[in-house]
Amino acid sequence: MKFYKTGEQVNYGLYISPRAMDMCFIGAEGEALNGVPGAMYARLPVLLMLVLSPAFGGVFVMSFPVIVVAMVAYVMFQGIALMIKNMFRRHANLVVMRWEPTMAYFNKKNKTVVDSQKKDSEKK
Repeated sequence: MKFYKTGEQVNYGLYISPRAMDMCFIGAEGEALNGVPGAMYARLPVLLMLVLSPAFGGVFVMSFPVIVVAMVAYVMFQGIALMIKNMFRRHANLVVMRWEPTMAYFNKKNKTVVDSQKKDSEKK
């Protein structure tokens, strides 16, 4: 089997690159093979494609319902996960302890304000 590089002049036919997961159809003789840069393509015979086309169609028809069910399950899972994440995020402040008793005790600014308020209330 002969391989062709992207950009080479090739004959009429169907060319496939398994590594690049690409397929190119060349509609005229001597046309350049436009495809993935640096990919190697092999020419598929027309008779082989006539035989394989119904098989590809059958695989698609059989796997399409599975793909649809999988995508619906994925979207539902994403929605449920988002709801749970938002619920936990909404209540995350309840888990975090922001009260620091030692910092409140050693904070001189608050102590002087409280002392001055006590003195004001004693004067009255």
